[in-house]
Amino acid sequence: GALPANAPTPRSRSRRAGAASYPDRLARGVGPADDAGNAYLAWAEAAGTDPAKQVMSIYMATSKDDGKTWSKPILVNEPNNMSVVFPAITAGPSGEVAIAYYEADTQGYPASLGPDASWNVTLATTSDAMSASTTFAHMRLTSATVRPGAICPAGPAASPTHTFRSQSA
Repeated sequence: GALPANAPTPRSRSRRAGAASYPDRLARGVGPADDAGNAYLAWAEAAGTDPAKQVMSIYMATSKDDGKTWSKPILVNEPNNMSVVFPAITAGPSGEVAIAYYEADTQGYPASLGPDASWNVTLATTSDAMSASTTFAHMRLTSATVRPGAICPAGPAASPTHTFRSQSA
C-alpha cells in the first residue's frame, strides 16, 4: 500500500482520497489523533490490476508531526484475508488505536462479489501503533450478516449515477 500525495490529514477527518488518480484502487481515508498528538490514517486499497483477482486490504499510517510525514503503510487486516472495505479508526492513549471495517466471507474485489457474499464487521486493535513492529488483535463484532452481495469501495459518491442497490438475502 502507498499513501497518495493528496492523502487527507488527520485534521480533515474524512474525505474520499485521490478520486481522480485512484478511481477504484483507493477508497476513502480517515484519521484521528491520540492523546499524545500522534496522528493516524486508515484506508482501504486494492492490490493487483486484474479486477477478477483484486482483494482490498486495510492499511494504517502514523505521523508524529501532525501529518507532515507519514510512516510506511502498515497492514491492518489479517494476511490472506477475505476482501475488506470502509475502515473507521479511533485513537485513545498514546499508541492505542482501534479500526473497524467490513469484511467479506469471500475473496475478490468488493464490487465484483456475488449475491451470496456476506459482509460482517471486524475490529482490529493495537496498543503499539507507534512501534516499528505494530501488531493487531482481530475480533468479529457482528454475529449476523450486515450486508449481502457486492459493495462499491468508493461508496455511493463514486459517480453521480452510482447508488447502493438494495439486495434481499
